[in-house]
Amino acid sequence: MICLFNKKLLVAASFVFLLFTTVHSQDLRLTGILINATDNSTLVGATVKLTSAGDTLHPRYTTSDAGGNFVYNGLKKGQYVLNVTFVGFKPFITNVSLSGIQTNLGKLNVEASITTLTEVDVVSQAVRAEQKGDTAQYNADAFKVAHDANTEDLIKKMPGITIENGTVKAQGEEVKKVLVDGKTFFGDDASATLKNLPAEVVDKIQVFDKLSDQAAWTGFDDGNSQKTMNIVTRKNKNQGTFGKMTAGYGFINKESLAADPYQVNVNLNYFKDQRRLTLIGASNNINDQNFGSGDFLGSGRSFGRGGMRSFGSGGSGGDGITTTNALGLNFSNSWGTKLSVSGSYFYNKGNSKSYSTSDRAYIPETLPYKYLSQENTSTNVNQNHRMNLRLEYSINDRNSLIWTPRFNIQSSKSTSLIGQDFLKTDGQPYGTTYSDTYGSANGINFNNEILYRYKFNEKGRTISLNIANAVNNRKSDIYLDNLLLENADTTKQYSNTNTKGFTMSGNLVYTEPIATNSQLQFNYNLSYSINKNDKKTYDYVYDGHQDYTNFNDLLSNYYTNDYITHKPGIGYLYKTPKVTLNAGLSYQYAVLNGNQTFPVPSSAENSFSSILPSFMLNYKFSDYMNLRTVYRANSNAPSISQLQQVIDNSNPMFVSIGNPDLKQEVRHFSVARFSLSNKTKTSNFFGMVFLSKTFDAISNAIYYAAADTTILGIYLNKGGQLSKPVNLDGSWSARTLLTFGFPVSFIKSNLNFNTGLSYNSTPSLINLEKNISGTYGINEGVVLSSNISENLDFTLTYNFTYNLVKNSLQSRNNNNYIFQIASTNFRWQFWKNLFVQTNLTYQNYNTISTKVVTDYTLWNASIGSKLFKNKAGEIKFTAFDILKQNISFSHNVTDQYIEDINSMVLNQYFILSFTYNLRKFTGEMPQEKDGNDRHRWDRMHNSGGMPPGPPPGMQFD
Repeated sequence: MICLFNKKLLVAASFVFLLFTTVHSQDLRLTGILINATDNSTLVGATVKLTSAGDTLHPRYTTSDAGGNFVYNGLKKGQYVLNVTFVGFKPFITNVSLSGIQTNLGKLNVEASITTLTEVDVVSQAVRAEQKGDTAQYNADAFKVAHDANTEDLIKKMPGITIENGTVKAQGEEVKKVLVDGKTFFGDDASATLKNLPAEVVDKIQVFDKLSDQAAWTGFDDGNSQKTMNIVTRKNKNQGTFGKMTAGYGFINKESLAADPYQVNVNLNYFKDQRRLTLIGASNNINDQNFGSGDFLGSGRSFGRGGMRSFGSGGSGGDGITTTNALGLNFSNSWGTKLSVSGSYFYNKGNSKSYSTSDRAYIPETLPYKYLSQENTSTNVNQNHRMNLRLEYSINDRNSLIWTPRFNIQSSKSTSLIGQDFLKTDGQPYGTTYSDTYGSANGINFNNEILYRYKFNEKGRTISLNIANAVNNRKSDIYLDNLLLENADTTKQYSNTNTKGFTMSGNLVYTEPIATNSQLQFNYNLSYSINKNDKKTYDYVYDGHQDYTNFNDLLSNYYTNDYITHKPGIGYLYKTPKVTLNAGLSYQYAVLNGNQTFPVPSSAENSFSSILPSFMLNYKFSDYMNLRTVYRANSNAPSISQLQQVIDNSNPMFVSIGNPDLKQEVRHFSVARFSLSNKTKTSNFFGMVFLSKTFDAISNAIYYAAADTTILGIYLNKGGQLSKPVNLDGSWSARTLLTFGFPVSFIKSNLNFNTGLSYNSTPSLINLEKNISGTYGINEGVVLSSNISENLDFTLTYNFTYNLVKNSLQSRNNNNYIFQIASTNFRWQFWKNLFVQTNLTYQNYNTISTKVVTDYTLWNASIGSKLFKNKAGEIKFTAFDILKQNISFSHNVTDQYIEDINSMVLNQYFILSFTYNLRKFTGEMPQEKDGNDRHRWDRMHNSGGMPPGPPPGMQFD
């Protein structure tokens, strides 16, 4: 098989060479540094236009990076005109003659404009969004927000960007990383940046798929890209000290289980040139957290998605009641072009308590019961430390290193008390169980990557090596008490689990130019991982010492597995100013070994061979219209918890076990994105189509006991459930997303529409019969956001979702439901610095098939006043949940059951707070009384100049 594949690979490689190889011509490179002629500082984000004397219709654009540098690659010999534009500066024009391999223009002094803001009377509609290659760019000036708003408040108004349950999504995908001026800010924590960076320092928001460091170096997409948001700061507001400090205390409705509310928040930033330091801290008991918790010590076993489709409405503040104490620190600096360092540290302690009730209706008709009513009371104390570092070192013009270590350490303690009542079809009792669990856990997680890059004299010829390793270690202790009332069956156990993992991988990539616009890539990836799980379980002994001394060998386990992959590949890249084509083919050979030494010695070895193709095409119709299509295949190995044949009986009615015979799943997906922005009408359109199919998907096999039985020595009551992961085909999904936005001039607002369709097919086995659970979804949404002034701000939103769930088994149990949510946010600053703000949210959940309707209205309001001459202070009185209707409701649909869950949330409270906004910018900023300086800035900014380009340091040549 391997020999046959090698022959096919050789034929394919030869075909690629014959098809694309042309006479090689040497490309030229142009570089330079843009300098402010007044103070010798660098110009960041200036637009650089290069026009060939022989082709004036197709100029090329780029922008200067954080060091003022700009770069053009792939140029021809000849005469060019270089044009630099930047807000507040005179246009800079010079002639350039290219003859050698590389031309360095050195420092180019750009003079500040002598025109003052008060002399500018041109008023035009700011460009809201535009497309730069495959980068969507939003102009912050086109979206008015309150003076003290944060970046999250700003992006909520931008078309195609949403925040769902605290997760930022852009163009239908979750934003994994947020950069500031092209640099890492607070690691991978998007919330920390968006909630703590003031909106007034933002000039542009750029959204794009960020390649991995190695792929960005070679230009070949390796499939590890992340949806990324880059925040370009304003030149005059990225130097100085700024931040916000808040303290508040209040009282709560005594019907609530919470203590009197309080909050203390601190956010301080110090920006000077390339040096940036940020400190954030928070302490509160109102479920407010300004950055992610980084929880990686999750409990419970995962056997795949199992067909679950969940939709619900979480009340403001989230489920449960959490007291948070947190501290974060971020640092970044650059020393010339040689060394750049950024790092962050987080500490977070959360103490939460929650209470929920759920009602579940089972689909299988063979069960002796039909319904389950459950109550769950739980507490959790979680602490974690997270550290991230990124170091970039340019050894010389040819050699560079990037080092990115990440370290997490965490501990937690939790309790859970669950009561379950099973009911027959006629509503009569069938059985009752109680489960009381106490657990503690601690663990560490260390990841480390080192990337070495080298470029040869020949342009496009490079070699790079990425070496990565990961170490994780988790220990847990769990005490379990179960009681089944019908037969007085009790389970009282203690288990100690130690899980260790180690991964080492290397990726070697070589690129070779084969024509003016073409390159070949040869790569080889080797990865090795080993995981160990040691679980010891003891039963409680009532006689003698009355302790957990009876070793339970059936519920104990020692299991190890190792997974090694070899992945050679070849790729082809063709790139012009309009077209980027990237095609690749990889062969992956993987070996998965599993060894169980306890309770029963066993071993298994599986090998897998996969051909994994990839394809990417980006076509730039114009500066404002772009099409990007991607197709890729990848594999996913089963986890150690899915492989080990150990029984989890923490709930005697829902027992689970692993499957050592699992195979890896292979996922194929394709996505097409089309973007269009109309600069004249300042409108924008985005469309996406996504398709995915998974072969040998890891799903669930569910067995329901028709009578009392014993499985692997474990007693299973009649009606009890045994869950086991299995490989099944039939898993695929499809979805579309369309967004359209435009300004509504007569009310000085922006209007955004979005619509989407989706379908998900999830296979499972129910009592050895295959079931396909298909979910059809329709989503419609509209957002109207004001663009009037900083003193008057409002946002109106409405979303409608319809879902239909169909099961191939027992189709009469199909389910359909509608979810609607409408909200308004309003803020008005009026007479003598007084202001009012309110947000009103209405949610309606209608389960059509079961005729269950749940709705509520959440109303919060504040009144306050700006203080001091510069309005830096603020005192505010806030009322939360004025109507006392706050709830959290979710509806889950699986191939086994339909479930409604109500969770405890934070109820009505009142709080008085004081906020001080620190603003000491050293950059020059024209001032005007009564807060109108930004409007003057808008008029100048929109009066002319070239549109800004891609993120600093990135080019779309």
